[in-house]
Amino acid sequence: MGSVPSAAATESAALAARVTAQFAESAKLTHVHLQSEAPQAFHVGRILVRQAANSEYRSHNLQAGGAAVYRSVRLFCYVLDKSS
Repeated sequence: MGSVPSAAATESAALAARVTAQFAESAKLTHVHLQSEAPQAFHVGRILVRQAANSEYRSHNLQAGGAAVYRSVRLFCYVLDKSS
């Protein structure tokens, strides 16, 4: 699972990024996101995670710089129907 590159190289930037992940039963993932923005940059990010039973998602986020930086994390849990 990847992340959108930093906007630090530009003078001014507005970015919107979305990372989506879906986990099978008992899957495990640690996601590390480091972001450095230019002082005048704006960045809105969202992480969407769908998890099956016994799966594990860990998220570590470090965001620096930017005039306005926002990241939301949404988790959805579901159970797989094994009867079919």
